[in-house]
Amino acid sequence: MKKMKQFLEKHQRLAIFLGIFGVIINIAFFQSINSPVLVLLMIYWVIIAAVYKIGEKFFFILALICLVLTVPPFLLNHMVLAERFSIWEFLFIVLALWQYLYLELREKFLH
Repeated sequence: MKKMKQFLEKHQRLAIFLGIFGVIINIAFFQSINSPVLVLLMIYWVIIAAVYKIGEKFFFILALICLVLTVPPFLLNHMVLAERFSIWEFLFIVLALWQYLYLELREKFLH
């Protein structure tokens, strides 16, 4: 576990890129929203947020990008793709709120 954390600390941009790439692959190719890949990607993003202590602004920006990308498929009546984007939008908002509360509570109780 310690070696994995050291590896992740060394390669932050690669880890974030792989997470974003995983989201894109999940949106583009997996038909079901009940996919175990979705759960693995969610866990991956939680680990990334915890290891790198990424601020909530990053996740709010990703949620905003997913929100913007939800509109065209919705207008073109491609509801499956719009639903996939909206799921990731929700998940990034939850991660942002979790990260915000985690950092705020940690700062209040540790200092």
